[in-house]
Amino acid sequence: MKEKIKNNSKIVIPLIVVAIAVLGAAIYLMINQKVFVFNNSKDKQDVKDTTTVDTSKKKNTEKEYNVILDSNGGDIGTIAIKVTYGMTYGELPLPKKDGSIFMGWYLCEPECFGDEVTSSSKVTIAKNHTIAARWKQIDGTEKKYTVTLDPNGGKFVGADEGANGAQITVTYGGTYGELPTLTKEGAIFMGWYLCEPECFGDEVTSSSKVTIAKDHTIKARWKQQEVKKSTYTVTLDANGGMIGDVHVGVSSTTKTVTYGET
Repeated sequence: MKEKIKNNSKIVIPLIVVAIAVLGAAIYLMINQKVFVFNNSKDKQDVKDTTTVDTSKKKNTEKEYNVILDSNGGDIGTIAIKVTYGMTYGELPLPKKDGSIFMGWYLCEPECFGDEVTSSSKVTIAKNHTIAARWKQIDGTEKKYTVTLDPNGGKFVGADEGANGAQITVTYGGTYGELPTLTKEGAIFMGWYLCEPECFGDEVTSSSKVTIAKDHTIKARWKQQEVKKSTYTVTLDANGGMIGDVHVGVSSTTKTVTYGET
């Protein structure tokens, strides 16, 4: 019996040692795995944070977008321009529409008509978007306006207005009618031009249609005339007398002169 117990103890003790060793190894692996997972998670977090910072720095920097200009029934139809995020929209066209007054361009974000957009407005929408023309219907068909004629340094032919200008009355949708002729020394008259939005815009003739629904100005345009300096020979005839002490007895002499000079 004692021999049997002795033999069993010889088997059990090594098994206990092996079990302890296996348990220790398992605990060791679990601890190391936890540390690895923790460190790995930390590394991922660090990478994520770094990526976020880099993205924010690059976000929308010098990003170009397409902007659709919908004239909403105007004469330019629908056109597209390119804009840069953070910069201004730049010069925008001025459409025309019969029977309506153009009120400006307006954002269609989230819907038309949002904020007004001018040439100095900053681009704050980081995607392709649309701006639409806004119109105001003109009441009545016989709307009359005053047009100021600026001669731009010229003079009206057959009138006393001088360089101070003159005014005519026009009807929206009608023509400008007969326009006065001007003269200006040393210049050629090139015609009348709109000062909307600035001088010199479209040319205005007697048959041009009035499409501006407000009082406005048209200005004379001039081209400088090239004057060629010509020389001529002038004969001085003493008519029986003497020409100075030098030319005693000489009845005539000549002199060269230049046109426009003394």
